[in-house]
Amino acid sequence: MNYNPMLCKIGTTKDLAHEETIYEPKLDGYRVVCHVTPDGFTLITRNGNDITADFPELDIRKKIKVRTAILDGELVVYNKKHNPDFNLIQNKKNNPKLKVTLVVFDILSKNNKSLMKKELMTRKQILDQTVVDSARVEKIVFTIHGKELWQLMHKQKLEGVIAKKMHGHYVMNKRTDSWIKIKFSQTFDAIIVGFTQEKRTISALALGAYYRGKLRYIGKVGTGFNELSITQLYKLLKPLEIEKPKVYNADEAPSSIMWIKPTQVAEIKYLEVTKDYRLRAPVFLHLRTDKKPKDCTI
Repeated sequence: MNYNPMLCKIGTTKDLAHEETIYEPKLDGYRVVCHVTPDGFTLITRNGNDITADFPELDIRKKIKVRTAILDGELVVYNKKHNPDFNLIQNKKNNPKLKVTLVVFDILSKNNKSLMKKELMTRKQILDQTVVDSARVEKIVFTIHGKELWQLMHKQKLEGVIAKKMHGHYVMNKRTDSWIKIKFSQTFDAIIVGFTQEKRTISALALGAYYRGKLRYIGKVGTGFNELSITQLYKLLKPLEIEKPKVYNADEAPSSIMWIKPTQVAEIKYLEVTKDYRLRAPVFLHLRTDKKPKDCTI
């Protein structure tokens, strides 16, 4: 059975004071479903990729006290302040000394019995009995005090808070009111559909997203890069160059764009989406190799 992780709706600070709700830190890492077997485990991304071999240091099987289980969690690399740092996990291949930790926040199955129809707090109790915290695997912390956690996350310069209804069931690959993410800044997962070279090897990235099933050009982002990211992006994107754009509204885009195959996803920070579906004041954050282009929708 394929276990596609449950998704979050986007919320606001008004969602920080609900009754019968718990609040968790929003982590900045790779979302994975961990398939635990008697002999070991595998880590499957939202894209369906097995990335277990990428993290040989993740020796966690002895810390999971059941024969089989399906766990939902996030792979993170902590920085010196013990904050999850997406840039560190993204660059781990270039720095093998970095160590990942699997932070588990849900359990979908135990000993081949599905738990998805059980309420969240029941699943949390089962998870607490199943996973023993250690350096490489830990259970996520949670609280009923949403506003206090929000203030703490803001002080630590983390992404935000996840609100989860205590009585909610686990619904695979769906966004429901049971899970809501409240972030400090708005971000958007956009498809890189091209790039420009006005002043640098890459001056700006052309962005796209699916609108009513068709790939649409939604503007450019020209800030948020440094010399290293420009070099890495050019090395990645140049081989993907194509003659004809894949976006249906290419006539709305600048003629200077070099179009590429729409296979890469980037996370973009922005202020708002304009009426003509452009991201206002966009800033490039990083690539999202764990996201599928088809999931980038307006």
